[in-house]
Amino acid sequence: MDRFTEMTTSLVTGRASGYDQCNAIVDYIRNSIQYTPDVGQQIISASELNQLGSVVCRDMAHLGIACCRALSIPARMVVGYLEALEPMDLHAWFEAYVGNRWYTFDPT
Repeated sequence: MDRFTEMTTSLVTGRASGYDQCNAIVDYIRNSIQYTPDVGQQIISASELNQLGSVVCRDMAHLGIACCRALSIPARMVVGYLEALEPMDLHAWFEAYVGNRWYTFDPT
């Protein structure tokens, strides 16, 4: 059994399949893990990330992808430069394929 199936299923209980489930995942990540730039230098698993108190954007996206995949929702990592960051820098988020199209989700 996937490590996130039980946890993720409990997070999305009562939510409509697809997009609303992804929003529940993003809400969980935002409410339980603090986005802290420059803290995540090591590569660790999604289950280890879920236990940390603060992570970088890449780690938050990784956790969102793991949760989506636990629900059989296709998800992928996206990285790009964001002009709104001071200074402009790389940022990571994820996309999930629901309703026959890709949607962007940013847990930070």
